[in-house]
Amino acid sequence: MENWRGSGARSYRRPPARNAGGIMERPVLAIDFGSTNTSGVSRVNDLNESPVSGDYRCVPSLVFVGPDGRLTAGGPTEQLAEAFPDRIVHDPRHLLVTRESARIADREIPTTALAAALLRHVMPDAAGRRVVLTYPARWGAQQVRALGAAASEAGLPEPWFLTEAEAAAAFHDPRPGTTVAVYDLGGRSLDITIVRSTEQGTEIVGRPGGHDRFGGADLDQALLGIVAERAARLDAAAWAESQRRPHLVRHEVIEAKHRLSDQDRTSLRLDGLPEAITVTRAEFEDATDQMLRWSVGELVAVIERAGLSPADLAAVHLAGGATRMPRIAELITERLGRPPTTTPDPKAMFTTGALRAYAHTTRP
Repeated sequence: MENWRGSGARSYRRPPARNAGGIMERPVLAIDFGSTNTSGVSRVNDLNESPVSGDYRCVPSLVFVGPDGRLTAGGPTEQLAEAFPDRIVHDPRHLLVTRESARIADREIPTTALAAALLRHVMPDAAGRRVVLTYPARWGAQQVRALGAAASEAGLPEPWFLTEAEAAAAFHDPRPGTTVAVYDLGGRSLDITIVRSTEQGTEIVGRPGGHDRFGGADLDQALLGIVAERAARLDAAAWAESQRRPHLVRHEVIEAKHRLSDQDRTSLRLDGLPEAITVTRAEFEDATDQMLRWSVGELVAVIERAGLSPADLAAVHLAGGATRMPRIAELITERLGRPPTTTPDPKAMFTTGALRAYAHTTRP
């Protein structure tokens, strides 16, 4: 498996060429295996059409391990998580690159099998397609090989690998010679990468930064702390009872977080409590201020390690679902003196951008 890129590496094998008419010889499928969600998009006709559209699917990155060892991935796992929390695997991507197997309930499950279950579920009709798989730029060759092994076990054709940062840059169709920063805050990780566009495609500049275990889940936890304190004041017994259904409470908190991206305040209704709990955006931003400021400081550090200044960048792109929080863009604007670029669906840009990158690389 030689066609991987990352941490400054180049693509060792170019993807198959397009035919003379400029159309891919086979349908192309891009998959982004995320820590919180796994998404895939397929495309049959000209990938340079803008916007790129196609068969898009996004499922939670959860795997249920049944008593018989059978693995269930995707949507059904959210309901199974409530009834069988000890049989749910959260963030199988992290497990894939840190452990060979994981003990789930009474079974030892290879982590490649857990990852393969998700990859197979998000795009079960991958046979006969070209496949592009994205991965964090901070991964090395061993981690990319683990992802390749999971793809093979899932029955996917041999993939072309591309970093998520390069896919995010390609989403914005940059001009050759331009350099951008990608600030990617996902559900459980932060990845910050400098990407330069060339006539041949893209390359990573300097050393990517971020943190493996800081992400949107930490923002959720901060909001949950506000809710917990107020719920306990309202009715301590009812709040304690609700802790027996933590997945339902967390779901309400996450939905409230999303609403606070568009509203100044929101209310949550939790079972058993006598009244709704109201949280303002200002309160949420105050609870997350320190961690978000640290993340923007890490962005500045990555830019400086690459020997650049903010003025050298054509843009700073926000990627990852957690960047919907407006305060992130505000802090970046304050620190860098320029607003970052945003997109309505910062998660989908990885798969769409991967298709565009593939099209560019295979252009005659």
